[in-house]
Amino acid sequence: MNIKKTGELIKKLREEKKISQYKLAEELFIDRTAIAKWENGKSLPSPEMLVSLSNYFSITIDELIFGEIKKIKMQTRI
Repeated sequence: MNIKKTGELIKKLREEKKISQYKLAEELFIDRTAIAKWENGKSLPSPEMLVSLSNYFSITIDELIFGEIKKIKMQTRI
């Protein structure tokens, strides 16, 4: 787990959705300072919050923990 990469990914995903830290905090029912701490690599989301974030951003918990989105290779069925 890389706390800095996790924070950078959260920030990237938030910015892609064009929402503020305040708006994300409202959506997750938490204080905005928690979002800032995650994004600055000062703390990590709790296990419960990892679930909420993964659902909100439609990514896996693994992707959040490791701080990178994995590209899924699609296989063609014959």
